[in-house]
Amino acid sequence: MPSRPADSDPHDPRDAGHRDDVMQERVRLVLESLSLKCTLRSEIRLNREQPCDAEKGRAAVYLATAGQCSVGRAGKPPIPLVAGDFLCLTAGESHRLSPGAPDHGSSDSDRRWSHAFDSWLHAEDPALGARLIAGSARLPGDHTGATASILPEIIYVSLRAAEGPIQRLAEAIAAQAREHAPGSIVVLERLVETLLIEFARRHVLAGGAGAGWMRGITDPEIGPILEVLLREPEKEWTVASLAQAGGMSRSTFARRFREATGLAPMDLVVELRMRRACQRMRNDAEDLKSIARDVGYGSTAAFGVAFKRWSGKTPSDYRTERSR
Repeated sequence: MPSRPADSDPHDPRDAGHRDDVMQERVRLVLESLSLKCTLRSEIRLNREQPCDAEKGRAAVYLATAGQCSVGRAGKPPIPLVAGDFLCLTAGESHRLSPGAPDHGSSDSDRRWSHAFDSWLHAEDPALGARLIAGSARLPGDHTGATASILPEIIYVSLRAAEGPIQRLAEAIAAQAREHAPGSIVVLERLVETLLIEFARRHVLAGGAGAGWMRGITDPEIGPILEVLLREPEKEWTVASLAQAGGMSRSTFARRFREATGLAPMDLVVELRMRRACQRMRNDAEDLKSIARDVGYGSTAAFGVAFKRWSGKTPSDYRTERSR
């Protein structure tokens, strides 16, 4: 298991480089486990209010390409969108799309989600309606809530206000949206996935409760254990074996693990196993017996019971729904 050398010096650049390498690898493992998948539709014109139902486990994605509109949610201030703005609602809640500018009645403090409060100053005539590319992104961990906070509840990016890597991604997304060339939607989907991964990376490194269990990767005691679990969730882990690997008593380890991640150790083991299983089940050529064995279950039946307890669906039902 990766660990910090006993004689490491926080001021030694060689030790600092080692810590950076370790953190790079942990973040890589976390982001690879997300397996975000975006699906976009062709450009639509919005001329009247349109309700949008909640979709469990999927985030609503919108890219405004012309005009102005707003996205309203029950009991919350509306979110304005103009050409070049990107919005992702990760909570999977019901909302409504309305052409034109939103009501200005809410206070500035209610608009903390906005990276560009002046964005609606550049909008076109609302009488023209709005055009946007709409879609959704499949999020991991939607069955148990264990990873419900991987991403902020709202991701709002304005091309006029974005900076650094976010700006370059926003520019690429906006340019591709204007392309209207064959296959441009597929390129847009990959760019949106990259943008979401970048937000996830920043969210995880910022730490705090908002990052869910992933905040544990920065913990000096629990981080190395999470790294091992991310690599090998299929091993026959127990709380005792994980505690031994971390050099702690069972009770101390269980307490520290929950403090660092918000989860019990074995709950996270199951979460990581099932996420890996879901990734494998997207390939119809993979048989369930092999998947069950490779994620740590001795039989297809045992895997099926665990999967249904985790997701509320049988593996076969999951595959059927995914293929629709």
